[in-house]
Amino acid sequence: MNTSKRRILAFILVLGLLAAPVMPAVSANAMEPENFEEGSVEILSQETQEATDIEYDTVLKEAPGSTDTLEEGKTSESTDVSGDEEVPEKDLDATDVQSEDDAEEEKDPEVEEDTVKTLSIVNNVAMFKVISAEVIPGETGDVLRFVLSGSGYREMYPGTPKAAIENGLNKEAFIHGYLNDQGKYTFDLPIAKGTSSIPISAISQKYLDKAESGEGEFADAVFGRLFTINYESLTLTVDNYVEPEVPAETVKTLSIVNNVAMFKVISAEVITGEKGDVLRFALNGSGYREIYPGTPSAAIENGLNKDAFIHGYLNDQGKYTFDLPIAKGAASVPFSAISQKYLDKAESGEGEFDEAVFGRLFTIDYDSLTLTVDKYEEPEVPVEPEPEKPGESGEEKEPSEDDSDKGYVSEGASTSRVDTSTTLPDGTYVPGSFSFAGGTGRLLITCSKIAVIGGKSFATINFSKTSGGASSVDRVKAGGQEFYGFNSFVIPVKLNANNQIIIRTTAMSQPHWISYTIFVGMEESGEGLLANTETFDEIAPEIPGLKSLGEVELEHTKYAKLFRYEEDCYLLEVDVISDTEREKTYLDETGLYKRNILKYLIVPQGKEIPAGLEDKVIVITAKPESAAVCSEELLKYFEEKELTVDTEFLELESGNWDYKALLEKDVELVIETSGILKGEDETPKLYELSEKADQLEIPVLVDRSGDEIDEKAREDWAVVYELILTGTLKEDR
Repeated sequence: MNTSKRRILAFILVLGLLAAPVMPAVSANAMEPENFEEGSVEILSQETQEATDIEYDTVLKEAPGSTDTLEEGKTSESTDVSGDEEVPEKDLDATDVQSEDDAEEEKDPEVEEDTVKTLSIVNNVAMFKVISAEVIPGETGDVLRFVLSGSGYREMYPGTPKAAIENGLNKEAFIHGYLNDQGKYTFDLPIAKGTSSIPISAISQKYLDKAESGEGEFADAVFGRLFTINYESLTLTVDNYVEPEVPAETVKTLSIVNNVAMFKVISAEVITGEKGDVLRFALNGSGYREIYPGTPSAAIENGLNKDAFIHGYLNDQGKYTFDLPIAKGAASVPFSAISQKYLDKAESGEGEFDEAVFGRLFTIDYDSLTLTVDKYEEPEVPVEPEPEKPGESGEEKEPSEDDSDKGYVSEGASTSRVDTSTTLPDGTYVPGSFSFAGGTGRLLITCSKIAVIGGKSFATINFSKTSGGASSVDRVKAGGQEFYGFNSFVIPVKLNANNQIIIRTTAMSQPHWISYTIFVGMEESGEGLLANTETFDEIAPEIPGLKSLGEVELEHTKYAKLFRYEEDCYLLEVDVISDTEREKTYLDETGLYKRNILKYLIVPQGKEIPAGLEDKVIVITAKPESAAVCSEELLKYFEEKELTVDTEFLELESGNWDYKALLEKDVELVIETSGILKGEDETPKLYELSEKADQLEIPVLVDRSGDEIDEKAREDWAVVYELILTGTLKEDR
């Protein structure tokens, strides 16, 4: 509106005030903005309202030179379905008249009309009436500009009530209302392009003032609203916003059986989430405000390191409440309650921390939805019985001295402390990858979740039989500590690294300790290594613990592809199906060598790979001290290229190995020709040789350089061999 129009409107308003009949007295309270909030409202009489409207219309029509009159019969497009007539906020008086300068400062930002979508309004919320709205497109996003009828809300928060309450009195996050040309509070709400559902929080000015003065709570000022935009009908619907509740099926409320004096659980529930379960329980008293997610011995070992504690918080009833991460379906949950009285003494140096630790055991019955609370007693170390002869007891076969390579260790074996610190925010996570190595092959180990508590990482690991059914693991040593339970344990781990654990199994006639290595990763799953074994990978497959650096270009070879990873690691893919007798044969066998594309992970000397990765890829250690070659021509080529400096070579007959020589020379790699891709009954000789190689733990590289028809392609293979035999890659590659 330009200046001349403003002057005409001001003149019209003055005439209207002079012509209007004397208004009945209205209480001062009725003029206050807060009276137009969620509470009671004093409304002007219908006669007074109608008289004012008639006089105002008359003045508009009779004003000389006025062009801002409404055409007869036209009204606003706003639709109110609430059934409540919007109440005028207050009469104009001298304090409401703005100067021209002020009006210029607070006028609506101008936008091009052809870019604006004007919306009709459907109001479903009493005492919150939107009278106009429009969507204004912008380069980086849209703006929803809306105008309220009343003045009770002058601030908005762009989010749900829960988020607004968390934000509190931080007004920098508010969207501040401004007065438009009609003196109505207007808000510009940024929205994503095409957004149809927009939760916002309207901030009551009345209760905001109280919160700022300390007379009330900010939460009382927050009222959730939901805007829904229909872009086809150009309609804005205004509703109350309701915070979504946790679905009933994800919360199991438990009844309580308390068997421990002075430790009374008054409520408990298991909350199932995408990243794991949480056992939430509340205590009747305030004597315990911290707990440790482990046995008393583990808690004492942890000491006053509060980063590993689970801190209690007060619920709505003022009771200390704890959120304890547990494995899905965990039935037995040992933990340590920390007495606040003795904790204070330990921190002041007046007592010992172990006096503050009290073991507790939660047992969850998911059928009856019952939580039983008992004391937790550390199990005594059993006396070693006289060993029985295998087969006499009907139990599993006892380990012998020959089983030492399968991970059997003495009871006194221990693990080292590990650095469990992480930059991940506290919470529970689903592991990106998990693998293990070691043991006898009878146990399957899985990791159901990772919990980060105080910047420290813990993993929930579970044991079962590879043949199916429950195992009999009752103790686990990890991170320099020992944990008690039954087939499910929460242990400290270093993420994206190998961790040693020692478990005790009671499946045999007497308990035995077995060592394993586990890898718990938050990054890539590594399943990409197995996702495609029919053709070359287009992009570098994901490998846990290793970040891809892209492809090493081998321009001419038909049978090889090379990818580079961090820490001087490489993935070599070799095609062993193209141009062979079984090219059109469907491959459905299992085994690292029984695939169309063989995958080799080339790692530098001393590089530790994630546990269990050797089950997904053939591992070659670069720069071997001893290697066997099944091709005289290839050996001469190595000598010409001076690739025999660091490696002692053993020459073998292709397909007919001297296994005694392999062992005597301690061979680390066998390089075979493509002749082993042929065999009787369409079964490649490679299959037979690879089984022998697995027993000897020697990788077999199938060389197809002799099948290349281009000399430049054979030079690509020279790059591969230089990498394997020297551990380096030419800079131009």
